[in-house]
Amino acid sequence: MEHLNGCIDVDIGVTPATNALPIKRLGLSAGESREILAAYVPLPSQIADAFIPARAEQRYTCLEVGRLYRYEGLFRNFTAELEIDGAGIVLDYPDTFKRLR
Repeated sequence: MEHLNGCIDVDIGVTPATNALPIKRLGLSAGESREILAAYVPLPSQIADAFIPARAEQRYTCLEVGRLYRYEGLFRNFTAELEIDGAGIVLDYPDTFKRLR
């Protein structure tokens, strides 16, 4: 799968848990942004024929260290602000996921 060369992270569409991987790995300071390449594993509803992960350009911006990050799915023109807990796990993914505390 040469199209995934350079993809360090994985983004599994059905869960916000994979957002923790780049958030923790990047260690961004407040106001800092970084673009990454991820192997995007689509949602079942997005699979037309063969199940093939796609190369996904993404950007993470630290809005508040250890608490709030902006995720941008550049490959699909999507933006969300992600609140995380002390372990870096997403607490709230707008319109998709909200962890009960």
